[in-house]
Amino acid sequence: MRGPDRAAQVASAYWETLTGEAEAIAEEFEEDGWETLVVHPGSVTAVHEHDRCGLDVLIPGNEYEPLAALVEERGLSFPSSEVYAREEGDVVLLVVVMRDPEDETAVVFPAYYDREETEETFERATEEGSFRTYLRKLDGETVVFSHDDPSIFRPEQ
Repeated sequence: MRGPDRAAQVASAYWETLTGEAEAIAEEFEEDGWETLVVHPGSVTAVHEHDRCGLDVLIPGNEYEPLAALVEERGLSFPSSEVYAREEGDVVLLVVVMRDPEDETAVVFPAYYDREETEETFERATEEGSFRTYLRKLDGETVVFSHDDPSIFRPEQ
């Protein structure tokens, strides 16, 4: 088995650990006085079609609403991102941290992808100079984070 199904299967074996790491990172920010939101994706898919290039991250509606409020109502832009990445075979496991240093607010979420299935995604992102994470709820409402350096999503070789 290859592709998103295989990546999801591998990630599920590490999901509790990955989620725990995301929550621990959020706690560190909170200890420093930051407001944090940890989001728990249901699935992650690499995309490189039309005007979308990056990771499509499906999140529960009850977690989407506070995220949308940070971006839409409070106008936070989260210009800084940090990604913790490691490999399990061909699957890359991630914890993504989006920061708005001015407002001292962070959004943290785990994600994953199949390295072989995302080569085109990373090639296109490198050409465009932007990799995006699309955090969306089932009805399609989406918050988009842009990352200027796609290489932060790849474990160090």
